[in-house]
Amino acid sequence: MELVYFKHSPGNFGDDLNEILWGRLLSPQCWKHDDALLVGIGTIFNDGYLPEFKTKGKLVIVCGSGAGYRNLPQGWPKPDWIIAAVRGPLTAELIGRPDTAVTDAAILLALAPDLIGSRSSEDIIFIPHWNSIDDAQLQEVCRRCGLKFVDPRWPVDRILRIFASAKLVVAEAMHGAIVADTLRIPWIAVECSPEILPFKWVDWCQSMDLPYKPFQLLPTSAWDAMKRRRVAASLPFRDSALHMTQDCSEVKDTLVRAFRERGHVLTRAAKSESELFHTARSSAIRAARFAGKLFNERYLDAAANQLTAISKEP
Repeated sequence: MELVYFKHSPGNFGDDLNEILWGRLLSPQCWKHDDALLVGIGTIFNDGYLPEFKTKGKLVIVCGSGAGYRNLPQGWPKPDWIIAAVRGPLTAELIGRPDTAVTDAAILLALAPDLIGSRSSEDIIFIPHWNSIDDAQLQEVCRRCGLKFVDPRWPVDRILRIFASAKLVVAEAMHGAIVADTLRIPWIAVECSPEILPFKWVDWCQSMDLPYKPFQLLPTSAWDAMKRRRVAASLPFRDSALHMTQDCSEVKDTLVRAFRERGHVLTRAAKSESELFHTARSSAIRAARFAGKLFNERYLDAAANQLTAISKEP
């Protein structure tokens, strides 16, 4: 049986949980079936991860995955697929199977407590989305306000050991919040970038009957602020404030309607703009980065003060 999930180099915590969890929970006999695909943790219920050539003639089992980044699998619905569960009511609404709305499969970590080890409640940890790290000084912000920084690209076992010591998790990475919730660790959601996709967060939060109300973390440098403005301006629409201004049913209806109307356009635009910043070599942009260093202290102090205040919220 092939395990389908997003493989990112050098790693991504939520996606990398697939290998460690399913290997622990499923019988070795399951993996001997060459004609089966297991679609597990991640925003992978789409035509990119489940194209026709990959799924044709295979037994496809979906367990806790979600939609969000791209269009649904080509030719959907697939009556022969086994939809054991999807991440939440938004995905279930999109696929026309409201009965399959359960929650994200990372909750199964509760069935493998030995992966966590002995627990204590000492640290407040901060885990951003991996895409927010390169252009923001988040590790320095955490150092200044006494939070333990967690890079979601670190190995899963290292991250889980840090979670074992947490008394609070501040998370931009959705699976940071999901794992915290699974382990009964209080958590607070934040956003560091307009590239964060509200659809997947709302999908999971509504599966747990929770609102999604992230704090918007301040930029950590002039460069970070400029990138955020450029990325936000490139998006054809942005629903980041939606979850803070409407009730759950309105949020769900609006996000599902937006997905059906515009699908993966939001992510493609954000990705192209993000790539622009990672690959830019023009003298103007290099100059902006250099000039921005002159004001870094002001940005860092403001972000650290804000993150300290956020960590004291309910």
